[in-house]
Amino acid sequence: MKRNIGGKEMRKFIMFLAIFLLISIVGIFLEET
Repeated sequence: MKRNIGGKEMRKFIMFLAIFLLISIVGIFLEET
């Protein structure tokens, strides 16, 4: 794995993080309701 992260890799990583956060938030919301 390369240490230097390019723009594409960074974007992919941010997208993954955003999706993960969205899923966890939705999961918490569904459990609360």
